[in-house]
Amino acid sequence: MVLNVLIASSVINTTFGVITTSLWVIPFLLAAISFYRYDRVDPESRPLDRRVVLSEYDFIVIGAGSAGAVVANRLTEVPDWNVLLLEAGPDENEISDTPSLAAYLQLSKLDWRA
Repeated sequence: MVLNVLIASSVINTTFGVITTSLWVIPFLLAAISFYRYDRVDPESRPLDRRVVLSEYDFIVIGAGSAGAVVANRLTEVPDWNVLLLEAGPDENEISDTPSLAAYLQLSKLDWRA
């Protein structure tokens, strides 16, 4: 997203010249907003916690990994079933979305151990 804004800003600068010299600030503002409000702009952000917890569920799926999330999603296709999906650990951050930074997550609070 930030790269697209930078490209668009440079095209506008070369097209309109002196009029748009102050537009260079816009991409940096967008980048700062997306960094500090990462939970709002992340397309994979976690769902909000449900305020009302039921006393009884038809299915409880433990672990929201690749298989657990798919199983829970398939179970919710039946409207009469109540499904609870439990996942341990804190919320993810921007480092966990970047595969090349995986080494920085070792022995951190995101490196969940039993």
